[in-house]
Amino acid sequence: IVNDLPGVKENFTESALSAFTDSNGNVFAVPFAAVSHFVYYNKAIFAENNIEVPATFEDFLAVCEQLKGLGITPLANGIAANWDILECVLCGMIPNYITAEERLAYESGEKKMNDETWIRIYTDFAKLVPYLPEAYASIDNDNANVMFGLGQSAMLIDGSWSYGTLAGDDYDIDVGFFSIPAPEGYEAGFSLHPD
Repeated sequence: IVNDLPGVKENFTESALSAFTDSNGNVFAVPFAAVSHFVYYNKAIFAENNIEVPATFEDFLAVCEQLKGLGITPLANGIAANWDILECVLCGMIPNYITAEERLAYESGEKKMNDETWIRIYTDFAKLVPYLPEAYASIDNDNANVMFGLGQSAMLIDGSWSYGTLAGDDYDIDVGFFSIPAPEGYEAGFSLHPD
């Protein structure tokens, strides 16, 4: 418990501390960052193939299909590091389907995680599989970043922590990014969480 650590309660908002506070009001960690999940894309590949940033999840899948048809690997993501495919991809998608209020209903058990909404989330998540790289089961987050950075894929769903590397001096690509788009009929959300 770090309640008495100088500055913890004075320098962080209640909402920033909420993820690190137990039910008795004890702060058990110090937040140091906020991270988000989104789609990095290679601007040159998109421009060379007249591809626009997709507005809906259906458009996103159509872009993936178009890239695959051109012989370009749409997504660099793999599943060897399950934290990345779950945290960045799946958790990046969830705010497009569930509001903050609904999330609380799932956490309390009022709503069940096998309802129609969750079936849709998992069904849409599974639709990405055909657009992952060959041998995606052996690709972890580091490999995916290298693959995208070297221009061997058009997109990568990852966290904000990778921006400095991907857009920095390590690679010679023009990087853009966009939120994972919501399906038609759903309101777009955005994944942002304290770390």
